[in-house]
Amino acid sequence: MPSTRSHRLLFIGYDNGGDAHLLRLRGLLDLRTAGLLAAALGELERASAFDVVLDLDAVTSCDGTALAVILGGARRLERAGRRLQIAAASDAVSAAMAKTRTAKHLSLDGPGRLALAA
Repeated sequence: MPSTRSHRLLFIGYDNGGDAHLLRLRGLLDLRTAGLLAAALGELERASAFDVVLDLDAVTSCDGTALAVILGGARRLERAGRRLQIAAASDAVSAAMAKTRTAKHLSLDGPGRLALAA
C-alpha cells in the first residue's frame, strides 16, 4: 500500500478505512503534481481489492491534467469491479470540474461523495 507521499507542492496522506482506501490530498493538484496522484492510484489499483476515496477538500488548485488522472483511475477501478469516490471537493476542484465539464462524468453517491457516472 502507498505510504504518505509528498512533493513540495502536494502532500498525499494515506489511510486504510476498512472497506476503502482513503487518500487525503493537500496543496496544488495540477500538471506538476498529477504524476504523484497517478502513482498512488496505480499502486492501489494493483495491490488491493478495495475501493478508493479521495479527500480533495484541502486542494488549493486543480487543472484538467489532474482531473484526467482522477477519471482514468475511476474508469480502471470500475472495470475491476471497484469504485473511486471523491469526498469533500474544495472550491478549486469544483470549479475545475465545472470548467472542464468533468462533473457530467461523475454523479453524487451519498452525502458529499462523487462516483463515476454510469
